[in-house]
Amino acid sequence: MCQLDRPEMTIGKGEATAILKIRGMNRAGRAERFRHAAGKLDGILRVDIDYILDTATVEYDPDKLTRAQVNSLHHDEG
Repeated sequence: MCQLDRPEMTIGKGEATAILKIRGMNRAGRAERFRHAAGKLDGILRVDIDYILDTATVEYDPDKLTRAQVNSLHHDEG
């Protein structure tokens, strides 16, 4: 299971960015499962994975998703 550590967030007009620290992102298939889980949520605009820092930067529409829903991605991957 991946683990979420100290998420960060910025909010702009019509867009918010969450940086999720997710351990084990470099394991086979983990990033694709994360992207797949993100793709199931209406309001995800972009997902960038940093394999070195074990982070996922998620841009989303705060009018469609709450921060809690974005945070839930690390539980729903797969």
